[in-house]
Amino acid sequence: MSSIKIGYYRYVAQGIVTTSLSLTLMSCLSSVSAPSDGAATGTVAKASLSSAQRNSPATPTPSSSPVNQAPSSPVSVSCPTDPAASSALNACTITAASPADSDGNAVTYADAGSTCAAVVVDASSGSATFTAPAKGSTCVVQVKANDGSLDSASTSSATITGANRAPNSPASVSCTIRPVGLSTGNTCSVAANSTLDPDGDSVTYLDDSSTCAATTVDASTGAVTYTAPSKGSSCVVRVKANDGALSSTGTSSSTITALGEATIRALPAPSANNSVPSTNNCAGTPALTITEAGFTYSTECKAIDVSCAGVQYDATAVLLIYTPTSEAVKGTVILGTGGGGTSLYEQGFVPPEHARDNLVVGLLQDGFRVVQRAWYSGGANRLNWTHPVTGFNSNGWVVGPGGMKNLACRYATLARKVYDTYHKPTNSDKPFCISGNSGGSTEVSYAMATYGAGEYVDMALPTGGPPMARLDYACMGPQRTLTGGTVVGSSSYLTKLQEQAYLSLLPSSFVRGTAGSLQVLDLYPGVPFVPTTPSTYQDTRYYLANHSMGWAVYDGAYQDGVNACYLQTHTPTVNPAMEATWYQDSILSSDAVLSYPNTDMRFLIGANEVGLEVPFSNLYYQSITSDRKAKAVVAGANHEIGNTAAGATAVKEAIIQNCKKYH
Repeated sequence: MSSIKIGYYRYVAQGIVTTSLSLTLMSCLSSVSAPSDGAATGTVAKASLSSAQRNSPATPTPSSSPVNQAPSSPVSVSCPTDPAASSALNACTITAASPADSDGNAVTYADAGSTCAAVVVDASSGSATFTAPAKGSTCVVQVKANDGSLDSASTSSATITGANRAPNSPASVSCTIRPVGLSTGNTCSVAANSTLDPDGDSVTYLDDSSTCAATTVDASTGAVTYTAPSKGSSCVVRVKANDGALSSTGTSSSTITALGEATIRALPAPSANNSVPSTNNCAGTPALTITEAGFTYSTECKAIDVSCAGVQYDATAVLLIYTPTSEAVKGTVILGTGGGGTSLYEQGFVPPEHARDNLVVGLLQDGFRVVQRAWYSGGANRLNWTHPVTGFNSNGWVVGPGGMKNLACRYATLARKVYDTYHKPTNSDKPFCISGNSGGSTEVSYAMATYGAGEYVDMALPTGGPPMARLDYACMGPQRTLTGGTVVGSSSYLTKLQEQAYLSLLPSSFVRGTAGSLQVLDLYPGVPFVPTTPSTYQDTRYYLANHSMGWAVYDGAYQDGVNACYLQTHTPTVNPAMEATWYQDSILSSDAVLSYPNTDMRFLIGANEVGLEVPFSNLYYQSITSDRKAKAVVAGANHEIGNTAAGATAVKEAIIQNCKKYH
């Protein structure tokens, strides 16, 4: 049996008292005995221990460790306080405490009950993104730190308020893009954005630094009026939306480029400086024969002065205008003759009765306003030119210098001025249509392909042409030996591919007819085939050049005795450098507009047509990319389509049936 001894000892040495206690423990303890000095005595009760207690190992006492502290809150959360209402991914940054955690633990960051929508907190950096509240509403972003077990208190951003957003830009601004130069009251329409304002605010419309003069914008509708720039110059209209506080980005129109400048005035009496031949003088026009009982109409005879950029001389034309007065106007039609266009339509064909009594009267009695144009020749306007080789007199609109394309601006300006003055003010809901024969078809075609007439013309009807579709093909074709052995042209002027294109357009499309004329064969169906042999094919270029002096009528556009087309086809001295000039001056030049979605394009050719007008009419027809187009042959008619009753009737019926409103 072990024992527990408890001793109490007291030592005194050198003035130091030391006390010690001695214990002897026994499993069966009955008493504790002190030393014999009697300093301490006592009796300890006997303790009883269980077997488990006696045999269990001793349990060590754990050592003390420090308690984990929560990380520090971020010092600040910096967010935009007035972001655009409902805008997403607005960014906030935090300033972290230093140290971030007093225990040195790594921390991450998390959202701590933010009231803004779509709050995302980057765990590493604490930066956040959020979606702003609606306009005028508020929210806050709150961020906390975490050390893996404990969160800090949250830190809140300043109050965030959804700010007003700018309205959406107008969807489009659609203007008259080829107005008469310096004309006033030209219009644009504004298509509103499908969502006017992202906050649901009402909007008004304002000008946004338009470059066109006198631009005014209707605040409610956005409708615009403006003054066109000077001839050949350009500008744009620009419109923006405004919600009372903020404006949208402006929306621009297409570039607006002015045609020529034009003035309609009273027709002067003929004078030495302003000669007016009988064929374009309204005073010499006989009264119309009206067959419809009770039908009445008014007659106006005006002069129109036209000047165009790139053209040296101004031009003047007569306008003879018939307007129904006993019934509502059904639409407006402009009619033009060929060559230089110096004759009124009702006087320019032989005999004139078919064009006057059938076509003009027929359109008038059907309800159309009929406008005829005839360009002055000679006099102060200098609209004439004598060919240096042939002596042929060119006059009217084809006299330059300037070139065919620039000179065609004269007619395009005239047509637009007639539309603006006589049709648009009271008949804008009715169709506006144009037609011309031969040189007149060239005017019509240039107006469509070069001068933007497709924006207001509902139907265009070139007849007997246009002969100017590809001037390069006509004036610089492959080598030919003409009558008398004269060699014209050279294969070096055109590549083989170009030469083949020329040949495919010309000789294979014509055949020598029994009546001595070239008849349409395959370009226009419905014309009878006349069997022949290759030896009877006419040299088409030579024939065209000699037929009515051919292209000499148009050489006045260039007033050049060296490079003129007639000389190109009649002498061995030619200028190959003119090829590019002829092409770019053609109706089908590289910059031609060939889609007219709101215009019905129709072509009429006489079955006895003898000229280049046939393949070139077909080439223009084929080149048009819009769907609303048609071509037809008029049996019994020749190049001057109004010379015959069949031709005049075909033109009249084509207009009555197809001059419809498409704009």
